[in-house]
Amino acid sequence: MSRVTMANNVTSQQNGVSSQVQIICLNWNFMRNETCRHFDQIDNVSIVDSNGNSVLELKSNYNTKSFKSRIQMVIRGKVLVGYNLGRFLRLVNLDHPLELSKDLIYFGPFVKKFWNRKSRPSLDDLVLDLLRVDMKKNKIFAGKVEAARKILDLWHLMQRHEDSPESDKVHIARFLLPADADGTRELFDCSGPGKMMNKIRKAGGQPTGFHVSRLTENYYERVVEITFSSVDDLCQVVNEMLTKCYTGNTLRVLLHTKMVQYVESRFKVFQTLYKTTATMFPLQAPRSSERVLLLEGTTRGILKTLVMMNKMAIQLEKDPATHFYTLHSDFYDPANADSKIAQEYGGFGKKPKINVSQPHKIDVIPISVIPGRKISVIPERNINVIPAPGKISVIPARKTNVIPVFSPKVLPSRRIIKCPPTLTPSVSYVCVKAKLSTEVVNAPSAMLENTATPLPVTSTPW
Repeated sequence: MSRVTMANNVTSQQNGVSSQVQIICLNWNFMRNETCRHFDQIDNVSIVDSNGNSVLELKSNYNTKSFKSRIQMVIRGKVLVGYNLGRFLRLVNLDHPLELSKDLIYFGPFVKKFWNRKSRPSLDDLVLDLLRVDMKKNKIFAGKVEAARKILDLWHLMQRHEDSPESDKVHIARFLLPADADGTRELFDCSGPGKMMNKIRKAGGQPTGFHVSRLTENYYERVVEITFSSVDDLCQVVNEMLTKCYTGNTLRVLLHTKMVQYVESRFKVFQTLYKTTATMFPLQAPRSSERVLLLEGTTRGILKTLVMMNKMAIQLEKDPATHFYTLHSDFYDPANADSKIAQEYGGFGKKPKINVSQPHKIDVIPISVIPGRKISVIPERNINVIPAPGKISVIPARKTNVIPVFSPKVLPSRRIIKCPPTLTPSVSYVCVKAKLSTEVVNAPSAMLENTATPLPVTSTPW
């Protein structure tokens, strides 16, 4: 039994459930993970009972067992009603029986009216359209008790659709696609006004629900969930997906392990009637109860095979004895991809982590310039310490890349060099040459004539 079947079967044992099993309504919000939206973190959780009384109100303290254990104790053995319960249980690392889960996003009479506008309505959209309450204007925030009470009101509306026609019910098909193949990136790119996803999901006679797992490029696998009412609409959507966003005449379908025997019994029929080769991979997808079925052939043959398989699955789900899915963990999460066994379970693996070695960095202590010392030219990227203003980093001299301080390569010959303070001449120093020239000019002519020896000349301190 799939999530959709459980959401549709609100009335199958409604009287028994209401009298024997307690009903609780859960609302939650999350903190966005900017690196990968698949791993958003739970922030607030609020749970109310069938009378609207608060049962639990928590603010998450990440990586603590108390947060998880308290939620587990409250929901154990009860009918859990909420929005996107599968994602909540995955993020909080819990599980719950599908027969005790009532997820609003898979309830056909609620979500089908939004498919013309969007693939999946938000909780605010459902409350505004069905209850005529604007949660933003009334300051009803996600994760609070008031929001959980709105889910309880939606649960009461779900009970009114006990006799809803078969056409209002929805079904689900799951496919495994590679995220790194040519052409598929457009399918995962949801930016821009002309979204490729919306064009694909509206390819049939009636719009369908379309959801792609939100993982980064480090994960080579994506799970595509298509929620539909008519099998013909599903085939047209898959045809559009294969044409625009997928290369090759192959398709990988996710099936529950218990359904494999029914599909394998039709392999010869697929080959004879539709010229489609079906291959079932031996291992289950990691941490799930699903297996991958590979269909190869012409596009027309693959679509005909898909029609037969889904009609068979819908017929089997009507019988409670052949409800395949029992827990939320039965569904494959592409974040659990394993490259080591990818060829055995039919996946594409996970991008390996490459440890890039960092360049060696030299820690240098900035010191003052010492005249006559030699400095080594160090690449800027290898300097780990920024020298202080007016100072330069000095390391012991080496034979390579060593330049003297007063080398012509560093200091041109015409450049004026200022001496350190210790070598600066005294303020009272007078140039001998200038002094002699002055004395010669001012000396009497007789003295010059009687001078036999030249005046001594003192060399400069340079």
